[in-house]
Amino acid sequence: MKRGRKEAPPAGRVCSGAIRAQLTGSDTAHVLDVTVRGHAPILKLCCVLVARGHDPATPLEAYRAKILSLRIASVGTAARLTINSKGTGFAPSRAVRTAPPARVQRPPSSQGPATPKTHPKGPAHTNGEIIATRRATHARAETERKQRLAGDKAS
Repeated sequence: MKRGRKEAPPAGRVCSGAIRAQLTGSDTAHVLDVTVRGHAPILKLCCVLVARGHDPATPLEAYRAKILSLRIASVGTAARLTINSKGTGFAPSRAVRTAPPARVQRPPSSQGPATPKTHPKGPAHTNGEIIATRRATHARAETERKQRLAGDKAS
């Protein structure tokens, strides 16, 4: 054994009050009779350990081969965390992640009928109104074109 390095205890063994976990690959962690896979296997492992009745205040040491890679102060605290959406840190885990609302809904006003929203280029219309307006404009333009052609032929 090299000076300054102590030999890692076997997986699952509690040494100095800490649970020893083994990391394999980039997405697998193993301790006692539990093996988990995921993008954050140690956090997932902490959730499983707390769910199985381990003391949430127990620390956890994760080893990759014989090298200590990660030390968790409390499995209970780690069980309540998840990787944040940017992948740069941790965030409290939630059962369901939701996106912010697309538009804030205001309660209806009791001061009379609601006025239609207006756009800088004019009032808002329904699709049917827009199509009818386009057809009428197109028909007027076609009539004017025919009148011009008839006037040109007469001259």
